[in-house]
Amino acid sequence: MTHMHHQMPPGQLHGRGLGHGHGGQHGHGQRYRTTAQGANTRGSFPGQKLATDLVYQMGFSVTPLAQRPPSRREAMVLRGLQTSLTTHFDEEVHHGHLERIWELVFRDESGHAPPFQRYSRAWCAIGFQQRDPSADIRGGGELSLDFILYLLEQQRPLVERILRAHKRRTLQRGQYANYPFACAAIGITRKLAEVFQIVQPHLGPTDEYEVALKHFYPCVQSKQTFMELACATFSLLDHKVGVCAGGRCMRRRRREGGSRTGHAECAH
Repeated sequence: MTHMHHQMPPGQLHGRGLGHGHGGQHGHGQRYRTTAQGANTRGSFPGQKLATDLVYQMGFSVTPLAQRPPSRREAMVLRGLQTSLTTHFDEEVHHGHLERIWELVFRDESGHAPPFQRYSRAWCAIGFQQRDPSADIRGGGELSLDFILYLLEQQRPLVERILRAHKRRTLQRGQYANYPFACAAIGITRKLAEVFQIVQPHLGPTDEYEVALKHFYPCVQSKQTFMELACATFSLLDHKVGVCAGGRCMRRRRREGGSRTGHAECAH
């Protein structure tokens, strides 16, 4: 297996890709099944509670102009999002998602990417917590993979801005000032789904969305509008983390030992 010889920290841009890593493949392809009940990934990451609070504030703390159940079209979109969210990672079906993410992240200025590595610590350079990225998907399901691809393909300037901010915070304040990019994308996907009540927190799918009265259903006129909402949430999260990193909350996380990024396995 070809190795990449230069490792870059998360957030360092490399040509047309987003970073480099050094990795080695091990093990064999597997059919990794997750459950919709697995909303909690292994451990947490800096900013996870902030992301959760932020999304719920968006859903419940804004004074509504008019609350109503979803329209027929919106209900269909929500049903589709629910199906995607609760679709388990399947090696045969979703291997291509990982290959495309790898290509978009690690390609160079000429548009060429290093050979795809299904298991590699290079995945940690973009914020997965393990050599096997599928192990982090869990509560986000197929929808979280779609969102990561949407970010990389449709919102490239946003991704590059976020990763530049990551690099700047790391240089100024150290590693504890950041959060894993990929895991944050997965977490935002799940939390937005909970706000729209297509899944219950820490549990599986629900039909509550069919009768729930909300004022923000226009955000699910289509899957694309949901993705744009998730992008806006991600942008706001990064801004909030940037502000928080200079204040008391990150210092408190360090004291409490709550700022582990989960990358220890990838360092070996």
